[in-house]
Amino acid sequence: MSAAQAAMDQVFGAEYVSLHVRQSNRAAFNLYTSTLGYQTHDIEAKYYADGEDAFGMRKPLRQPQPKKHHHHHHGPGHAEFVVIRL
Repeated sequence: MSAAQAAMDQVFGAEYVSLHVRQSNRAAFNLYTSTLGYQTHDIEAKYYADGEDAFGMRKPLRQPQPKKHHHHHHGPGHAEFVVIRL
């Protein structure tokens, strides 16, 4: 998975990867947090069709850069994040 994450940083300029995990899926939650280094970012109420909430999780791809005050817009191809839904 780290090769794919490196590609997202290099190709898309992504700062982090995000995904959603069912609150009841403790095995997936533990895999993402303990093994793969994701952190819970928020909880999305009733995210799934059956009404179950989801943990919104993120994993940084690189160190966050301080925000610079500039007045131009990013062109096509710039992404702040890539979303993976499971």
